[in-house]
Amino acid sequence: MHNYSNKNASIDQLQKKFQCCGNINYTDWFSIPPFNKTVPDSCCKTPSPDCGLNTTSSNIYQIVSVFSSPFPLPIL
Repeated sequence: MHNYSNKNASIDQLQKKFQCCGNINYTDWFSIPPFNKTVPDSCCKTPSPDCGLNTTSSNIYQIVSVFSSPFPLPIL
């Protein structure tokens, strides 16, 4: 998630597709500038401009990302 601005399209696409937020969870974004206790809008259950400012569980995907899952993922 370092250098988010350079890779945002790919990260946003993954988060939307897998309905996840961050590497482990949504709080991963809190220390990444420019988010500072917010998340990208792609973390929102219903994405809209600036929805990532509201990090409540009803708004943000809370599930663990597919990349940190304890279950092996099939290679396609």
